[in-house]
Amino acid sequence: MTVKVIRQLLEDGQAGIADEGVRREIASLADLLTAIDDRSVADLCKAIAPAIAKLSKPAKAPAKKAKPATRSLDACLDELTALRDDNAAFEAVIARLEKDRTFKVADAKDLAARFTGQPATYKTKKDALKAILQRQIVDKRTADRAPQISGLF
Repeated sequence: MTVKVIRQLLEDGQAGIADEGVRREIASLADLLTAIDDRSVADLCKAIAPAIAKLSKPAKAPAKKAKPATRSLDACLDELTALRDDNAAFEAVIARLEKDRTFKVADAKDLAARFTGQPATYKTKKDALKAILQRQIVDKRTADRAPQISGLF
């Protein structure tokens, strides 16, 4: 059997369809088949089988959106600022932020820029948090030395 027979069946059958949109779709399919009228139906099936297999696969589920950070950057900044004098507590907050999957690289960069007062040039979350920790250590050392230095003058 040739594709021409299938095309003619489609054209003959569309006359009884009331929906104009459906009739147009059948007519466009029949027009496509006109180009291969002399081919066999088996050839047509082989040609369209990959496309049909691809169309019949279930659609992928949409990607899950990342959960918003559990705390705002302002709250994190306030917490870090309050703990500047307590190295252990400060390091615990940094460790918690490092493990927090909702705290993303962009959040870490922004927090580091705000905490250090320097532009965010960090590539990873770990680098940004390390910069915050280093800044805290320098600030703590400076604060610890202030009484010693003031006693000299």
